[in-house]
Amino acid sequence: MLQSIDLNLLPVLDRLIATQSLTRTAAHLGLSVPAVSRALGRIRLVVGDPVLVRSGRGLVLTPKGLALGEELRGCLDRIESLLRPSAPLPLREVRRRFCIRCNDVCAGLLAGTLFKKLRDEAPGIELRLEPETARASDALRGEAVDLDVGGSRVLPPETIMRQLYVERLVGVAHTDHPLFAQRITARRLMEHPHVLAAIQLDFDRPMQEALEQRSLQRTVGIVVPTFFAAATAACDSDLVATMPGLLGVQLQRFLPIRLFKLPLDLPAIPVHVAWHPRYENDSAHEWLRQRVIDEIKTAARSLGRLSTTPA
Repeated sequence: MLQSIDLNLLPVLDRLIATQSLTRTAAHLGLSVPAVSRALGRIRLVVGDPVLVRSGRGLVLTPKGLALGEELRGCLDRIESLLRPSAPLPLREVRRRFCIRCNDVCAGLLAGTLFKKLRDEAPGIELRLEPETARASDALRGEAVDLDVGGSRVLPPETIMRQLYVERLVGVAHTDHPLFAQRITARRLMEHPHVLAAIQLDFDRPMQEALEQRSLQRTVGIVVPTFFAAATAACDSDLVATMPGLLGVQLQRFLPIRLFKLPLDLPAIPVHVAWHPRYENDSAHEWLRQRVIDEIKTAARSLGRLSTTPA
């Protein structure tokens, strides 16, 4: 039934009931008197009642018109309230769970600092960090993921993305590794077995191409789940790891490892934060993503303090 009703008639009916005048209704709505008269005719057909009838030189409401007037204004007020932009809920009153998909680089950076901010500013927000995947994913569309942080990943075309920084891979080995006895060259680097994080298998083409150009081959000794596991493996062996420089800087503070620039011409990796357009104006989501952006950008500046052995 609702589909057969022209809802544009409701404001006309509201003013006709309030003014009981075609002329004043037309002036208020910016319409011509004939247009209001035609609208009244359509209103009469819909409600099955004249609504307004002639009385002397003016118009008066019928009983049906009086009854409509009592209900219509309240309905229009509720519609206006429904469509009017609502004031954002104070952060301390928000009760939500957010999921951020990211690699262990960002997970390690964000977990502690975001927890402190949530505890102080938004204690009702629960945060979950999930491991990244290199494959194209509809997780942002399906509401499984609220924020996606990473690089070189195919996301739905409608996704909103903001670049955080440009990442480069660095080499990682334990502090007493034989590599550091001499200048590190690509050939010397490939003489040692490598440990890879599983995610690297999906982004390994640039490395393979760089090695093929030099007629070199890499021996992969072991593949582990995360970059952190790769760094840990390098601590206890002669394995060499490659990982994002941002993570290497962080791990160097806690593990007996040394970072070095890779003697290969590898492309930089833009790192983005991405979200679905439905959350663009969501105040709680906006607060969270801005915290994520600020924390990662601050940490990325530490790349300028990266201490490396010349390639």
